[in-house]
Amino acid sequence: MSASRITVCLIDDHSVVRNGIRLMLSTESDIEVTGEARSAGEAIPLIQMRGFDVAILDIELPDNNGLNLLKVLRKERPEMAILMFSMHSEDVYAERALRNGASGYLAKDCSIDTLVSAVRKIAGGGSISAPISRKSLQM
Repeated sequence: MSASRITVCLIDDHSVVRNGIRLMLSTESDIEVTGEARSAGEAIPLIQMRGFDVAILDIELPDNNGLNLLKVLRKERPEMAILMFSMHSEDVYAERALRNGASGYLAKDCSIDTLVSAVRKIAGGGSISAPISRKSLQM
């Protein structure tokens, strides 16, 4: 994790989702979105060139499946925490994502407090295991 702020890369094909997450996370003094990609093709070179503490990765991307990209990112940056963030409920993809190296999995219908807590937890080396991820983050 960076000395003062958690650096985040958003990987989602919907600009409104990226903008919303960036705006919500920007209210946190210890989290900063420093990179964005709308596809696997954009994400891979960005991750290779720059270091991030956390990647927030969608399952559905226009040029590749997020689970496939997860495997690539895990090889490129094994130290980077990866939070799968999807419209699909946890029971659909969470187990596969965690088995393939994700640090956690959240459905996009989670609260901003849950997302912020997840980013902090995985940036600090923790993990969020489904299906209890929401319960483990509640304070």
